[in-house]
Amino acid sequence: MSGSLDQFRQVIESLLSADNAVRKQAEAVYNNAKGQPDALVSSLFELIRSNMSEEVRNLCCVLLRRAIGTSGESLWDSLNAQTQSKVKEHLLSTLAVEQNDRTRAQLTNATSELARKLYTANNDQFQWNELLVFMFNNMKAARAAERETSLSIFADLTEELSTQLKGQLGMVHTALSQGLADPESLKVKIAALSATSNFLQILSPSERAQFQNLLPAMLGTLNDALNAKEEEEARMALEYLLEMVDNYPMFLKPYINDIINACVVIISAEHLEDDTHHMALELLISLCEKKPAMVKKIPRFLDTLAGIIVKMMCSLDDEDDWHTASDDTAQIDITDSDVGEETLDRFSLAMGGPALMPIFWRILPTLLSSTEWQQRHTGLMIISIISEGCAKSMKPHLPDIVKQVLPFMQDQHPRVRWAACNAVGQMSTDFLPDFQEQFHGSVLPALINTMDDTANPRVQGHAAAAVINFCESASPSLLEPYLRTLLHKLYVLFMGGKVLVQEQVVTAVAAIADAAKGNFIEYYDTFMPVLKSVLSTANGKEHRNLRGKTMECISLIGGAVGKEKFYGDAKHVMELMMNTQNSALESDDPQIGFLLQSWARICKCMGQDFVPYLPYVMPPLLHSAKLAPEVTVLEADEIPEQYGNDGWEFISVGDQRVGINTSAMEEKSTACGMLYCYANELGSGFFPYVEEVTRLLVPLLKFHLNEGVRSAALTTMPQLINSAVSYFKTADAAAGAGEKFLRELTNFIFPTLLESIQEEDDMEMLLVGLEVLAECIESLGEKFLNAEQLQSITTLCLHVLADVQLRRADREQARKEEELDEEDEERVSEEEQRDEEVVSFTVDCIGRMIKMNKADYVPHLEIIMPALRSQVSSGRESDKQSAICVFDDLMDHLGEGALPYFPTFINLVMDGIYSKNGPVRQAAVFGAGLIGQHGGAQVQSIVPELLKRLLDVINTPDAREETFIAPTENAICAVGKMCMYQEAVVDCAKVLPMWLNMLPVTEDAVESKVTYSLLATFVERQNQHLLAGMNNLPKIVSLFTQVVGTELIDESTQQRIVGLLKQIPQNFITQISATLPADQQQKLSAVFKQ
Repeated sequence: MSGSLDQFRQVIESLLSADNAVRKQAEAVYNNAKGQPDALVSSLFELIRSNMSEEVRNLCCVLLRRAIGTSGESLWDSLNAQTQSKVKEHLLSTLAVEQNDRTRAQLTNATSELARKLYTANNDQFQWNELLVFMFNNMKAARAAERETSLSIFADLTEELSTQLKGQLGMVHTALSQGLADPESLKVKIAALSATSNFLQILSPSERAQFQNLLPAMLGTLNDALNAKEEEEARMALEYLLEMVDNYPMFLKPYINDIINACVVIISAEHLEDDTHHMALELLISLCEKKPAMVKKIPRFLDTLAGIIVKMMCSLDDEDDWHTASDDTAQIDITDSDVGEETLDRFSLAMGGPALMPIFWRILPTLLSSTEWQQRHTGLMIISIISEGCAKSMKPHLPDIVKQVLPFMQDQHPRVRWAACNAVGQMSTDFLPDFQEQFHGSVLPALINTMDDTANPRVQGHAAAAVINFCESASPSLLEPYLRTLLHKLYVLFMGGKVLVQEQVVTAVAAIADAAKGNFIEYYDTFMPVLKSVLSTANGKEHRNLRGKTMECISLIGGAVGKEKFYGDAKHVMELMMNTQNSALESDDPQIGFLLQSWARICKCMGQDFVPYLPYVMPPLLHSAKLAPEVTVLEADEIPEQYGNDGWEFISVGDQRVGINTSAMEEKSTACGMLYCYANELGSGFFPYVEEVTRLLVPLLKFHLNEGVRSAALTTMPQLINSAVSYFKTADAAAGAGEKFLRELTNFIFPTLLESIQEEDDMEMLLVGLEVLAECIESLGEKFLNAEQLQSITTLCLHVLADVQLRRADREQARKEEELDEEDEERVSEEEQRDEEVVSFTVDCIGRMIKMNKADYVPHLEIIMPALRSQVSSGRESDKQSAICVFDDLMDHLGEGALPYFPTFINLVMDGIYSKNGPVRQAAVFGAGLIGQHGGAQVQSIVPELLKRLLDVINTPDAREETFIAPTENAICAVGKMCMYQEAVVDCAKVLPMWLNMLPVTEDAVESKVTYSLLATFVERQNQHLLAGMNNLPKIVSLFTQVVGTELIDESTQQRIVGLLKQIPQNFITQISATLPADQQQKLSAVFKQ
């Protein structure tokens, strides 16, 4: 071996050293060697092909993969053509002869990585033909290791090879079939199963069906692994079958019974490892989640799976320190009981009450009456866990269930008492608010009594936790009779309890205060000094969580009792919080999150009085919001100990694992949410931070590592604009300074905002983005956006609508290609509803642009008109509604300028008035009213027909039913507009008395304001068609007294009505008043006293 290669070997060996200093020095030398990429790669190959130790050769394989693959460390493009050719040649030749299993696996990974690199570099065209030949030839090689290698490469590259493989389905079928039936090697069969699973993912349903006859061989591979007592391989086989369940469950249907039976046998085999049991159970529960209708039809399957789950949940052991441990105590090992509980939760959510309740009604009596505490505990946990998924079926039986559960709060075993508290707490959440209203008289006293369990602090704490759940949806009036007893009990517990009890007590007090609102004022002076004392004196590390929850409690109490009561303590509380904030908190200190949220609640309570504290609050908040994502990429079998702690989550990506520190992301998400809160609550008071926060949050609009961060950044955008707009309305700024600032702000926000919406593939986040965009457009005011920005927004809207059409087409194609079962149809229905929302939100953006820019938007409207015309003709009710809404905006804000669009929309409006779809009818009748109001003389020819249709739908038998009450009240308003603005072609002598008799309108608070304003105007003008002399005056006075002082009219109309009532002669008022109900008489009397 040459000297230079020997030196390189020493560097590689040093990279494996346990000595950090040696390893770091070697890393520096290796990184310098990257400056000569050809020599580096050649040296790596020489060591791989040498007789060095396995560790050295394997590390060289890993380094080679990084050097030639797709990662950021890749040196491939820096290699000369000769070296690149040699690399491809050496990889294949070395793979063909390599004897060591681990080294061959690492070489396989490197080969696949290079293939992916070349695929990407060649515009997604696979051009390494030698690899393709090598792969198929070696599937028939004499050595099992070569067959395994070829199938592993096949599995890695199915997507990249999709064109070639789908063109040779027969050959692929033969190769996979032979691999699954390999006569010599279980590893070859497992590799073939992996290849099959991956290959099926790239096929259409019809292509996939051609491979269903391989399923017996796939199941045979699982059976072979179990018979050979190779549990790791058995788990791999289960994992590949699980991938099929997750991605194309209908493919498995012909052999579903065989798959289920195999899994049940595995779970029941006590000699197998827990991990193997759990993997088989995961496959069964995934089947339930993916295809509940299919598994419901399998005889006895649900009973069998329920029995398995219950048995696992019963496998509990007594723990000596359980009664003093916290519920939040980290559990190192995942037990069968834990797996059983998690599986039951998923089982109930997937299958629902009608399928599962009969089974559990048979099981529960035996469990709850058992002499073994584990079974009683399991029975109560079943009630807790299934109450979400089986809520509808459980609800009629709640009285019986509660009657059975409450006595267990006095059970002889503390863990059963804990489980009873858990059941009550969970039912409080899952059946709110009916549970609180129906059972407060029995549940709250039972929980209060259970908090006396001083020998078992964990039970005391859990009883307090159940109180928290109960109070979250309890009304102030419902809680009021229990406040004194409940709060006294909690006070006593807090003063004498252990820290874990105190933490739950503080949170319970916070929940009670939040629910009780002003009723908590009576107890404020009892609790606030104690809570402040905690912040002053409880300074140990073991008190960090208690201090955090105390801050939360104080801030919620402040919000409950209001600024006036809290004001006297607010300054001291904020000083204590600032002291905590400035005390060099560790990065994982739970107080950080509590501080961020508590400051925001106090801000909401204090309003503008909080502004002076922003300089103290904002620096740490901005620090948290700026936290960079902590990400690491590791080898699949290489999870160092420091990443095993809470806060890290890993996902597999190829042969690597990508980890992210979720704790840091949660802190970042909370901080971004608090920035929204401050901007929203403080308005102009937040202006000094608008520029800095904008520059921080705009890049986070595309932060895809955490949805909470992205959502908070999105929703804060309009609040930042509003803050700046409010500030410049009141500030003594130089002329033009406000517009200049807003233009710079908008120019910074909008490009990224529009890009983030266009790139968003999460439908919920897309809706948030569109809603935010609409708010931003309106917040900026009239004619603020320039032509380029309007063009960009319109183009985005067109893109979003086009994407909706593509998704609809894909769903229609799926219906044609694959028979959809109940779950598929339900999923498709949900997707269609979501797309309807996307269309609606997009149309709202278009409407806001029309509203704020009026005629200036007309040139841009032409871009979107083809898509709108497509909606008009789509036949979908939601599309019709959206199209009519655009027309309504045109009429409302362009008036006669909207007339050129009549050919596109008028028939849709006419037909929409008669629609049996409530939202379509509402949009249409509203548009009819706008035509009458803003159309002028040019629409007179169609007014009579519009009016006829409006009167028709107002007088239909179902006009006042829930589905049509809002459209009906909109139609009544539209008739009033016709009479007001189109009297030249409306027979007002006939229609106005009819219109008066259609009143009152009481359900649509928006249109009622317009309707009663119209009525006031007719009266002010002394319209004789309406007044009929003085004959209709009693009806009018009655209507006025019904709406005075309500949300059905605005302040201006209120003043006008009061003025009109005072103009009526007193003798008429006296006569009319005598005919009115008592409440209207009182209102009328109050009017004349004003």
